Amino acid sequence: MKISGAISAAVAIWALSAPLAQATETLKFLMPWTSANESNAKTATAIMAAVKDATKGEIELRLFGPSVVPPFQQLQPVSSGAFDIHYTSTAYHAKETGIGQLGDTVTRDPVKRRESGYWDAIDKHYQTKHRVKVIGNAGSTGYQIILKNKIGEDGGLAGRKIRSNPAYDSLVRALGGTPVLLPPTQIYTALEKGLVDGAAWTVHSVESNKFHEVAKILARPTFAVSTNLLVVNLEKWKKLSPAQQKGLLEAGRKFEELAYSIPAEIAARDEAFVLKNGGALSNFGDKYARQINTIYNEGIWEQVIRQHGDEAREIVALIKAKNIAQQ
Repeated sequence: MKISGAISAAVAIWALSAPLAQATETLKFLMPWTSANESNAKTATAIMAAVKDATKGEIELRLFGPSVVPPFQQLQPVSSGAFDIHYTSTAYHAKETGIGQLGDTVTRDPVKRRESGYWDAIDKHYQTKHRVKVIGNAGSTGYQIILKNKIGEDGGLAGRKIRSNPAYDSLVRALGGTPVLLPPTQIYTALEKGLVDGAAWTVHSVESNKFHEVAKILARPTFAVSTNLLVVNLEKWKKLSPAQQKGLLEAGRKFEELAYSIPAEIAARDEAFVLKNGGALSNFGDKYARQINTIYNEGIWEQVIRQHGDEAREIVALIKAKNIAQQ
């Protein structure tokens, strides 16, 4: 009995001194795409797994999509704390800030984005102006124009209405087209009904959205670097433990890899699928093709500087000085 009592006392002392297991915290995770966007859906799933793994199960994400908040209106509810963490294209909140779109003109190399100071400059902007902390700034695959008919003698998009968002507007105009702002969920119907003659889109998730059914021409070359951000509400970030913050930053680095590798694989498959199913490639004329990235970059820089003034000028100057612009 004495031995048993001693063991019981020892167990009680150990139980009181042992650290309590950290309860799992569920964060509300918002993104602007539906499951029809195969690449983004797969990336979101991978992000959820990376966060859980990097925080040792202390943080899990619960996914919400565009049926809850429209695609172009999602930054504000994350800034306000209605949602905790957000995966998005920088173009989708261009009315609130164009600064993130500068990433579309920057190399996708994650090391160069960080070492150049560009990553920190973007993080500072989002923290001070929009109350969110950047944990991942990913250069993904590029963009393309999907058309109902091949490129004509003008070598560009003269006379054509092209689905757009702010990331594409300046290039579409430079190519002679007219941009039409539409969220992803309206692209198929607009193409099918002839409301637009083509769509600016990523090089991935064509097949999963079935765009090839209503527009079979892929314009070439592709252009730019699609930049995706992973951000967390700043107040939520400050309430996390140092270990949890470290885990989210680790997951953010993983995101910067996944946001390229996943869509790159799908993009190659998509192009092959479209060509196999009656589609074709159509090349822009030389005057556009040779300079398409330069045209795109300068259009974005001008647009963002017009919106943000000196802050944007400083970041554009950094991009040029560090020679990290997408060529």
